[in-house]
Amino acid sequence: MIALESGEHVVHRSDRDCSLVPPEKDRLELGTVSDDDEAIREAGLKFNKVDGCPKCMPENNESSDANAINAAVAALITVSNM
Repeated sequence: MIALESGEHVVHRSDRDCSLVPPEKDRLELGTVSDDDEAIREAGLKFNKVDGCPKCMPENNESSDANAINAAVAALITVSNM
């Protein structure tokens, strides 16, 4: 799995139209979770540094450099979220 230059992996919601979701070959499906916080926790079990996507999970985005995340489309993971 490819990470951002910071080593961070970004979590996306599959139920929202997000232009930042990477190609399928660069995704890790984490399964179905109950909410965005659980998605971040699940991703944290697999990766040291995780953050919510600034577009589809802005409430869970803590990165001060959203432009870096926007430019790193291939460095993301996807979470199916109900």
